[in-house]
Amino acid sequence: MIRDARNYSKFLNNIDIQKLYQNLMSSIYFSDIKAHGKDIPISLIPLFINPDDFAFFQNVIRLVSRIIDKLIEHYMTDANIRSLFNFSKMLEDLILLKPQYSTNVPYGRYDLFYNEKDKSFQFCEFNTDGSGGMSRDLEISRALLANPMLKPYFKNINASVLNNVEYIASNVISIYKSTTRYDKSSILAIVDFEDEGVLSDFNRFIASFNRKGFKSRFVPMSKLVYDGKKLRDKRDGNIIGCVFRRAVTSSILRRIEECDALINAFVDDNVIMIGSFKTEIAHSKKIFYALYHPYVSQFLSDDENEFVKKHIPLTYDMSNLANMDKTAFYEKDNWIIKPNDDFGSRGVVAGESVSECEWKRTLERLSGDENYIIQEFCKRYPYPVYNPFSFKIEDMPMMFGPYVSCGELAGFYSRSAHYPIIDFNHEGLCISTLYRP
Repeated sequence: MIRDARNYSKFLNNIDIQKLYQNLMSSIYFSDIKAHGKDIPISLIPLFINPDDFAFFQNVIRLVSRIIDKLIEHYMTDANIRSLFNFSKMLEDLILLKPQYSTNVPYGRYDLFYNEKDKSFQFCEFNTDGSGGMSRDLEISRALLANPMLKPYFKNINASVLNNVEYIASNVISIYKSTTRYDKSSILAIVDFEDEGVLSDFNRFIASFNRKGFKSRFVPMSKLVYDGKKLRDKRDGNIIGCVFRRAVTSSILRRIEECDALINAFVDDNVIMIGSFKTEIAHSKKIFYALYHPYVSQFLSDDENEFVKKHIPLTYDMSNLANMDKTAFYEKDNWIIKPNDDFGSRGVVAGESVSECEWKRTLERLSGDENYIIQEFCKRYPYPVYNPFSFKIEDMPMMFGPYVSCGELAGFYSRSAHYPIIDFNHEGLCISTLYRP
């Protein structure tokens, strides 16, 4: 990966890089791939994935998915496991509702930091239902391959796009077909809150489902109605047979009054909802704490426990800190505090980003708070990028974002930034992915 990126960087040094960046941004300006309505800063240097890289990450995803599946299955039957997460009664009841299909996590993105030199890595979070960004990777990758200024490089490179959307859409349909309520004549609806959904992803899923012979559309949560037998789109009364849930659970709980139709139809088993509430077990940051708990360790194999120690950062429940010696946590650069259940880096405090006084105040304020975890800060590894903020090719920490569907690797959505929190609010860059056989 890095060797390909270095070679590609040498080619970029021989052309007008700023002109290329402006050219590329112009080509995607009228597309729908925005972040909160704004253009996405991108690197001109893609993540090159070869067959060996893909096989490596495939094995990683299969193993971590097996561990997550074990934990979810035990959660469903064991109150001791449920107590580690301490979800609200309402959420626990929703999680315990079993869907008609066997897949625990139909789709997600499991972000990690990876050292290509020795193949070491650590996961920093598991995102499930609302995980967005695949359309950004897809369109930026296509734009790179099509750009006239890059044709001299790519004419000798058999590079292609990894189409996350098509892979995941096919799995969604397979899951739907495995149920007793499969009905191709009804609507396959993508459901989220209108003001939170990643519409660019939805547009591509809808197109993919339509190509596969399904009637698909985005239905905002507020437009669902349920009569006790059928879930419908109240805009035209059409019956919805399957929901591909993209609304994250925390938003559903926060806006529960808008979600009665979907929840009641799911409770009554009158709609197939791909992305049942079981996915919250993986999405919650408390899974990192649970995986280190002795009660969980006993039902994991030796290999699985070894995987946890090597690849899951040590994590503590903040609710346990009130009566603990917090001296070790004062080494602020070694730690990061995260809310158990949120997204978009909201509420995250990285020790590297704040002063010692502010860090200690945050520790004291959140000690005893069951809504937060404190986690070892993952080591980051540099990757060559074109930084549009400095107009230079430079090394920058990168967060790999492998997409997961039914326990298999589906593609990538990676980002890079100099700041401890890697997102677009902190000068983060989108790194596209190209497959190079």
